[in-house]
Amino acid sequence: MTSSLLRRPARGMALLPIILLVAALTLVAAFAIKVSGTERAEAGKAVHNTSMQTMADTTLQLARNFFASRYQQWDTYLAYFNANPVQLASRGTMSTYIAKLRNDRPELFVQLPAYLAANFDCFMYAQDNVDEFSPVANNPSHDNDLLIYVGAVCAQRNQGGSTESNQVIAELTAPLLYSPTANIIQSQASGGSQGNNNDSVMNTFR
Repeated sequence: MTSSLLRRPARGMALLPIILLVAALTLVAAFAIKVSGTERAEAGKAVHNTSMQTMADTTLQLARNFFASRYQQWDTYLAYFNANPVQLASRGTMSTYIAKLRNDRPELFVQLPAYLAANFDCFMYAQDNVDEFSPVANNPSHDNDLLIYVGAVCAQRNQGGSTESNQVIAELTAPLLYSPTANIIQSQASGGSQGNNNDSVMNTFR
């Protein structure tokens, strides 16, 4: 009787390492699942950012061509964007701005494929550089030195249910120089807001 009672705790103690091993394996599995989910999310974000950047690059190329062929209208566009500067501060203000711009200047919007048009807005804009000097006051609505800045913005309308106030956007800018003697437009290198040196290889640009 005494010998049997002494052996029972030994069987119980033998289960303890197994329980600890199962608990450890459970923690390892949970950690692996969490890491895998994080990696998938980061990979998805990287792909999304790449597609946004690609759309912005394409929009900037279109902006160069668009404003290059409309030198006589530069002041018209400069005056518009001086009176209605691009609003990128928050989702609400940008949504209102895009609606107004689309109504006022629909030609500045890129015609996206249907599968992108439902969720993205891409548009171009123009801004003057400081080309009037004292004692003459600077006039951002008038080009005075054949040089302006063109920009491209792509914004995502829906953010997967996110309640963040900031809009998901990609924006690029580049200077555009008009040469009246050669009757061409030259696009100079610029870091833009993404720092990718917006060099064009399109005809009549460099």
